[in-house]
Amino acid sequence: GDGGHVAYVSGLSGGGTVTTTAHALFAGLPSGPGLVVRQGEPTPSSGLNFEVPGSLNINPTGHVAFRSSLRSSTTLYPNSGIYIASPNDVTGAYMVEKVASRGDNPPGSAATFLTFSAPSINPAGDVAFMGEAGVVAANQYLLVGRPGKLVTVAHTGEPIVGNSSTPLIADRFSDPLLSTNGAVTFQASIGGVDAGHNAALF
Repeated sequence: GDGGHVAYVSGLSGGGTVTTTAHALFAGLPSGPGLVVRQGEPTPSSGLNFEVPGSLNINPTGHVAFRSSLRSSTTLYPNSGIYIASPNDVTGAYMVEKVASRGDNPPGSAATFLTFSAPSINPAGDVAFMGEAGVVAANQYLLVGRPGKLVTVAHTGEPIVGNSSTPLIADRFSDPLLSTNGAVTFQASIGGVDAGHNAALF
């Protein structure tokens, strides 16, 4: 991050490490990064365990947004959780909170999330990401916020502002980028136009 913080996933060995505990996410200043979460540890409030965290994004104050696959005792769920890790100002230890995970509902919807895009985080600690809730047909949500305070920015089939006859085709949302002031930039395909002009930047 611009504040000099780093975040990375590393393989582990020794000390009783097995294949289901062999990776961990570390973050902090380069002089002494600390453990954020280890493969096999329980996730906050989902009843599942972390698999290998990835798709990291760190802001200048050292807050880390990341996506992780999740695992039950018998099943692996790829790319099925978005989390934010916040450093303690005194100890430097990280607290991990769930932003969204498999089985959660998008704001105002009875659908349930299945998978997620890579997250983006800004200096204020807000996180942006895409959540997929469709099994057969695409049902994607572009969201911004913090744990317990998510807002839907765009959703499959919603009309483009100022053009009510042209819906968004949300099966091709790009990974969003979140600016310092909270503005979200993303690409999506659109309906009602020919194939050579069906992509737009928002």
